[in-house]
Parts: sequence; structure tokens; C-alpha cells
Amino acid sequence: MNRTIYEKNMAAFHARYDYVANQIEEKEYELTEGIKAELAEGDLIRVERDGESTVLGAHYDETERAEHWIRDIKDLPDYSTVLIVGLGNAFYLQELLRATSEQLNILIYEPCVEVFLKVLEEIDITEVFENRPVALLVKSVNDEELIPVMSKWLTNETLSYFRTRILPGYDKLFFEEIKEFLGIIKRTLQRMKVDQNTIAFFGNFYAKNVIGNAKYVLKSHTINQLSGLIPHDRPAIIIAAGPSLKNNIHDLKEAEGRAFLIAVDTALKPLLAEGIIPDMFMTVDGNKPVELFDREEIREIPMVLSADVNNEVVRRHTGKKIFYYNGEEFIQKLYLDHNIPCSGVPSGGSVSNSAFSLAEQLGFETIILVGQDLAYTGNRSHIEGSFSEEEIVRKRVNATAQVEDIHGNMVPTQPNMLMFLRWFEDRMKAHPELKVIDATEGGAKKKGAVNMTLRDAIREECPADHVDYKSLIDSLPYVFDEEMDRENRAYLFGRKKVMQDAVKKANQGLRLYRQLERLFQKEKLDAGKVKKISKKLEKLTRFFEQDPTMTVVMRSMASISFAISRGMYDYEEDLHDEGVMIARQGIVMMTCIKISLHNVIPILDDLLEELRAEENREPGEEILEPAKTKQEDGQQQTGGES
Repeated sequence: MNRTIYEKNMAAFHARYDYVANQIEEKEYELTEGIKAELAEGDLIRVERDGESTVLGAHYDETERAEHWIRDIKDLPDYSTVLIVGLGNAFYLQELLRATSEQLNILIYEPCVEVFLKVLEEIDITEVFENRPVALLVKSVNDEELIPVMSKWLTNETLSYFRTRILPGYDKLFFEEIKEFLGIIKRTLQRMKVDQNTIAFFGNFYAKNVIGNAKYVLKSHTINQLSGLIPHDRPAIIIAAGPSLKNNIHDLKEAEGRAFLIAVDTALKPLLAEGIIPDMFMTVDGNKPVELFDREEIREIPMVLSADVNNEVVRRHTGKKIFYYNGEEFIQKLYLDHNIPCSGVPSGGSVSNSAFSLAEQLGFETIILVGQDLAYTGNRSHIEGSFSEEEIVRKRVNATAQVEDIHGNMVPTQPNMLMFLRWFEDRMKAHPELKVIDATEGGAKKKGAVNMTLRDAIREECPADHVDYKSLIDSLPYVFDEEMDRENRAYLFGRKKVMQDAVKKANQGLRLYRQLERLFQKEKLDAGKVKKISKKLEKLTRFFEQDPTMTVVMRSMASISFAISRGMYDYEEDLHDEGVMIARQGIVMMTCIKISLHNVIPILDDLLEELRAEENREPGEEILEPAKTKQEDGQQQTGGES
């Protein structure tokens, strides 16, 4: 070991990735059996694995090869993201840094902890991590941070510019590790694209749902309150509405009280038809058909939801509403300002994925899946009694993929169902301590799950004694006390002025972008005026992007802004042309914000009218707000003109 280099590298790691450095020093990682890494000639790493030896990156002309390796990366727009597999040849990474913009996001994945440790000991890599947006993931050290990093760096504007490069030699030695990791990357990208398309599609419903549901958040609960309340010494059963549910739905009667029954929304009506009442149900869609909830009994079953689900469904529901966080900053601020946790629920895109994550968070060590076909068993997507038969027939055209079923046969499925399946499998692989039983008795085979009949699973896994889950959940107090409720209402009434000010700011932004357009159209550019206008626009942009109130406005215009933003990272060769293009994009964006505000403010007015009615006040009566609530304390509002 070169002690000087090691200490220099570790000092850089402590400054940049302190928690990773601590893990290395405390040896909190798993070594791979049969691998040996050592320093070869010229700062190269030689790796021996199962009798095979390879020098990572050795080539007769490394400079030429490195230039070819980064050729199309160096022309990527700012804020693009590049995934580099391998840290064993610093030369390639250093060439990448020299040839690319400082605004390029670099994600490095090292599939071998032995290589990583040897690099730390022998090769100075501090340049790689100095003053650049570089994230480092090392297998068995911190690779679980992949999805948070990608979620932060990849937006709908930059997703199409994502690139992957594998350092020479790695594909030979670590083929399986890289294949597995890139599979996770691919599925993560697919989920992100689905999420972004969902936001764009549901943008028109978003404000109506989030603002309309704020009234119900005031008198509600959070999933965090369930932790420690629900006994997890027995299984949780996740009940989906796949076609195989009809074969064993009657067996669920034996599980009532002996397991915690979490139903997805589409399974409610078939369950109630069999006289089975789940302990709670979960819903996630912003436009879920209200017909799925039109049975009277459903109204009283505890509902787990996020603030952006269909407001009409929430209005009809009279039972316990248990919220989780799903990116609604407008609502999340109510919790944050009172230091009340409202956690999110990881998901692969389906309500069943979310229900599975909820069971995990509640501490269940055994999870039984029922009705989770993830395939067109019997050429059907859902059980009878969930969707209409016309809707089920219509869904058949989506079955454009195939998957292996539990009997080893290939059956039709949808591409998005495959994505949900891979999410389950990834989750099981990441948590081997979790016992997952697939009691669907049909549908797709799930790697990592134990196949059993539902009857056997209940007999073997569910204790004989019963838990009164209804009484436990009924005992939940509201998450906000009276004082918090008063301040939350004052916060909501204060949003009207924020939105009114936002209209003024959008008008100001329009004027500034038009001035900017005229400046760039002139033959002689006035750099001083451009800089002055740019500073004002930067201030306005921060407000629109970061103010919690504005998140509901911005997401409501997602379908419009998504189309605009596709060109935001394009650029023109000529400075004047590029300036004009940027100014015109800004004009369109500010116009969209004004339109969105015009649509959202009446929705807010409806909410405030309902809150007034609750307080038995006349519509025109003034609502007195505290001089400074906890929500507003420290919050700075920028003026409409500057």
C-alpha cells in the first residue's frame, strides 16, 4: 500500500463522501470470494478471478482509445448524466473530466469492492472528485443509493441524454455483476419515463386533487402512525385483482384477523362480493374510476393514499384516511412545519408495489401475494367484478409481451406488468431476509418468492389467534392537534395571496424575457443589461421552482411544460440565436404559468369556501390569520416587481 496516496484519497473521500469513507475504515463491506486485485505497471490494476487474470484498461494506445470512448459524451448538453462502470483505470476518468463540461453529471459504479480498495491504496483519484458533480456507487458498500441519485439527476429534460460507458476489461471479469446492475438501471429508467408520462397525463387533475384533498389532510393520519401499532408477528397479505383471484378468494375468509389484509383498490368489489372486508385498502391513481368504490361498505374501510389521488374518491370516503408522501410539496409543508413525519412509499409503478412497500415499512417479515398475476391468465387482465367486461376486453390489446408463468409456460402480459414484476424481484433480491410467498396460484413466476397455495400459506404462516385490526386503526388520533389544525388552516388561506403574487411575477417574467429577446436580436449585445435581466429571472425562477405553493401550479402544467422542456437543452451555434431561443422558451413558460394559475386559483377558492363553511362563517367574512404562523416563520416572499 502507498500510505501517502491512500491518506490523500481518504481525505478527499471524507470531504466528499464521509459516510462511504467511514464504511471503508470500519470495513463495513463484503469481499468477493476468488478475487485478487493488485497494482500492475503504469498505474493499472490487475485482477485475478477464478484463475483468470486481466489488466483493467491495458491497450497499445490508451490515449486514442480513451478519446474514442468519450467522443459522443463530450458534446452532451449541460446537466446530462453519464454512467461509468469501473473505477479501475483513472486515466479514462481523467480524460473524461478534461474533455467535458463541469455541468456534466458523472455517476461511477464499481462492481468490485476489491478493485475499489486497491485503487484507494495505490492510485491518486482525487482529481476525479474535486469540484465536479460526481457520484460514486460501490457494490456492497453504497449501491442502494442508485435510485435516489438517478431521481435527483435525471429529469424529463435530460433523460434522453443519459449515456453508459464500461471501462475496458470490466465486461470480461464482471459480466454478471454488470448485467445485473444495468438491468436495474434499465428498469429504473423505464419507471422514471412512466412516472414522468403519468405526471404529464394527470397534470390536469393534479391541482384539483391535491388542493381538494387538503381539506381531508387536516383531519387525517399518516402511515408513520401505523408503525408499532399493527402487530407484525404474522403475515401481511397483499390482495390484487388479477384473474387468478377467483380461484382462491374464498380462502381469504380463513385469514381474517390472522393476517393483516391490504387490498388494492381494484380488488375491493370482488372481496366484498365474497363477504371479505380487508383491514385497509390502498389507492394511488389521480384518475381512478369512482365506480370501483361505489359500494357503501367501501366508504368505511381505512384508506391509504397520497394527496394526489382522485378527489372524488376521497370525498365519498368517510372512514380513516391514512396519507403517505408522494411528492406533493404543497401538502408536505403542513407536516414539515410541525416536525411530523409523513414518509413516502417506494413503488415500481403499481398500487400492488406500493402496498408491498407499506407492508415492509410496517415491519412484516412475511408477505403473501394473492391475485398478483402480472399476466393475462386465461386471456384476462383482472378478475370478474373489478372492471367492466368491456374494459377488460379493451385491455387485451395491451398484451404485447410474454412472461414465464408458475407452470413454466409462456403467457401474454403487458410491458408495464413486466416492469412491476421486475420491481418485486429486485425488492426480494435486495431483502433476502423477507419471506415472500406467492399464493396467486397462477400468473407470472416471481423469482425469489415461494410458491404455495393460499390455503397452505394460511395454515402454515398464520397464527390461530385473532387480532382486532379495526379497533387498533380506529384508535388512531388525528395527526394534527387543535393548535396545529388552526395554523394549517391559516396556511391554506394564505396561499391565495401567494398565487396572486405569482401572477404578478409571471407578468414580470414575461416582460423580462421579451426585453431579453430584443437585446439578443440587436447586432451589438449589451452584456451588462443581459446580466442584470438574467439575475432578476434567476430570482423569479427560484420562486416558481422552489416555493411549495407553486409546486401544485407547476405540476398542473406538466403536459405543456414537458413538451417545451424537450428543447431546453438544445443549443445554437450563434450566441445571438441561442439567446433568442432561450428568451422565447421563457416567454412560453411564463405564459403557461399564467394559464395554470388562472386555472388553479378557482380550485383554491373552492377549498377556502369549504373551510369557511366548516367554521360557520359567511363567505365574505374575513379570516384572521396569526401575525406569524410556524408555516410562515422564516419564509421569505419576493415582491411582484423588481
